[in-house]
Amino acid sequence: MKKWTILTLFCGVCLAFTTVLHEGEKEEPVAIPASPQRVGQKDKGYQYLTTGDYIKSGIPYNYFLLGFGKSVSNLLKRDSPNNLISQEYTAVKAPNGETVVAPNCLQCHAQVFEDKLYIGMGNSMIDFTDRQKLNARNATMAEAILQGLEMPLGERKERWTAMMKVLERNDITAWRESFVRALTATARGW
Repeated sequence: MKKWTILTLFCGVCLAFTTVLHEGEKEEPVAIPASPQRVGQKDKGYQYLTTGDYIKSGIPYNYFLLGFGKSVSNLLKRDSPNNLISQEYTAVKAPNGETVVAPNCLQCHAQVFEDKLYIGMGNSMIDFTDRQKLNARNATMAEAILQGLEMPLGERKERWTAMMKVLERNDITAWRESFVRALTATARGW
């Protein structure tokens, strides 16, 4: 009961803080004035926007499908291999010949609303306040998780058993004893 009281109080304080923090802010739309548009071949531009290789690196196609699954909407009516990925991504051939999936401009400049894709100035669903970065370590971790999800049950059980043996040997008691030994050895050196 005490935990729930503290949790409820904490949530209430957080809510009050965010309410005070954003008090008085008006979130009304602002009109964007018209600007002169460039002339050119709009069909070729649209095709390049939706299937072009302007980003030549990305996640290997098979890993992408493994992690995100196949998209069934194909709102851009693209051909293979782009027909299986959502409109925010484009599958292209990397310089090494591998098909990779990379984000495209529609990641920020399009939004699906009531099952229709609107291409334009922005996407109200994107939150740029998250400071998480995709780096090599996080990508390696994501790959390992995805491989684990596809791993046969027998192999998963073997790995789990091996992991549990290590955890049982290195439990909190083992850690405490190791810490006390190291602390004692350090104190003797003073």
